[in-house]
Amino acid sequence: MLDIPPEVATQFDSAMSATGVDEHHRPHFRRWLRFYLDFCDKYRREPADAASWRRIHHPQ
Repeated sequence: MLDIPPEVATQFDSAMSATGVDEHHRPHFRRWLRFYLDFCDKYRREPADAASWRRIHHPQ
């Protein structure tokens, strides 16, 4: 599984703090981010593209 790039990890952690995600749940959110980044890498999708996000939730 790919590591989360440091600049993305920093932004992701800030977003979790800003939205009130409990510390206990944050490792799970990070794990799902890693799954998503792996998906984008494997299927050559751009992670910042909203279509990539929809594709992982609604595969065809």
